[in-house]
Amino acid sequence: MTDYENIDAAIQHDTAADSVPRQALSLLRDIASGRRDLAAVRHPLGFICFPVERMSEYGVCVHLWTPDARRVLAASQVHAHSWDLTSYVLYGTLRNQRIRVDAAQDSASHRVFEVRSRGDVDEFHATPRLVSCQPEADSVYGAGSVYFLPVGVFHATVASREQHIATVVLGRSRPEATDLALGPIRARSRTVTRSRCNALETARAALLIADRLEAVGVA
Repeated sequence: MTDYENIDAAIQHDTAADSVPRQALSLLRDIASGRRDLAAVRHPLGFICFPVERMSEYGVCVHLWTPDARRVLAASQVHAHSWDLTSYVLYGTLRNQRIRVDAAQDSASHRVFEVRSRGDVDEFHATPRLVSCQPEADSVYGAGSVYFLPVGVFHATVASREQHIATVVLGRSRPEATDLALGPIRARSRTVTRSRCNALETARAALLIADRLEAVGVA
């Protein structure tokens, strides 16, 4: 079975707490030692992403937030994926805010941008769509929690600046959907390039998560 299938099956059968941290620990030890060849990526929303598995329809990532790695995309943290998201919190606490977005002209507060990704490059294309937005739900997730976000739901993930947080994220793409983000009304189309960590930075980040998992008894 693939990493995606193993982790998804554990979540579906309500055995994630028993198996997902152990699977994550094994993956991260392989990454740290070089047995699994990948480079971590600094995501513009402020976390480090380990792209563990990439297939045409499915993907698995491990995300790491640390107090010294906060970078927020200039447009907005509010976005909607073109894929269904399942997230398992390994440690730390995250808030996930679902955002209601309504069409607006005179009362608009944001412009909708289409996000087209090519490798490490994200192209933000301004659309004519003007909207207003407001929080619709605000949920907090701690270690061992699982949360789901269907395709197309606008949301913002809020990580405490004081915490170390790690999650395992599953994605199932929907070919008919588009990645979207909200930005200032007067903002123009632009391009953002994600930077990759070198081998030493990748290994250190992987070890940080692995050591914390072992410290709480994962083996």
